Amino acid sequence: MKAPHILVACTVMTLAAPGDGARAVAPPPHGGALTVNLEGVRGDAGVILVEVFGGQDQWLHRGKALVHARMAPTAAVVTLDNVPAGPVAVAVLHDENQNNRLDMRWLPWPRPAEGAGASRNPRPRWGPPAFGDAVFGFAPPQAVTITLHYPD
Repeated sequence: MKAPHILVACTVMTLAAPGDGARAVAPPPHGGALTVNLEGVRGDAGVILVEVFGGQDQWLHRGKALVHARMAPTAAVVTLDNVPAGPVAVAVLHDENQNNRLDMRWLPWPRPAEGAGASRNPRPRWGPPAFGDAVFGFAPPQAVTITLHYPD
């Protein structure tokens, strides 16, 4: 999955008196570093997938993440660069069999078969967390801690 490229425009503003030739460039609106601290990772099989989403219409849809990373389960911290400032939500999956999706167990009732978590640590319940339960205002640089929840 490739993160989309974000084009940023710069605006040149004249800050000095006319005629003296001094100009300053306003900094472009951009993102920065988001550090994700993971808690509760069980085992060292597979990979950890971390994805950052920028809106409800993108939330948990393949190929819609703004930024993503893969890391070893033994790593407890990942820093994602170029995360756009503003409202975002982070989803984390411990993909133990490395098939790039959340596996489910169906009996006695549907539940994830692998560890998963989201920003703001919404309480596990029926179905995935809502975007509104995981979204936060990202102002770089910033760190979040996400606890992974595994099936019993």
